[in-house]
Amino acid sequence: MDVKRKKRLWWIYGGTGSALLGLGVSCAVESGFLKHADEAWYIWATAGTISLCFIVAGVVFLIRAGLLDFEIKNQN
Repeated sequence: MDVKRKKRLWWIYGGTGSALLGLGVSCAVESGFLKHADEAWYIWATAGTISLCFIVAGVVFLIRAGLLDFEIKNQN
């Protein structure tokens, strides 16, 4: 894979990872507000579980971007 393609993938993975991580954290905070607003337990539990999925997916994308960055720096 050439450097130009790796840099493009680095931007895609980094941007997607940051967006997913931010979405997951904001959803986690919102599920905490739902819990303390006396919503039904399955609503805030579902929101919290989905937020954790977003957080983990964001971290995976950011790790992949970091690995691509390492490959780009070692290739030059």
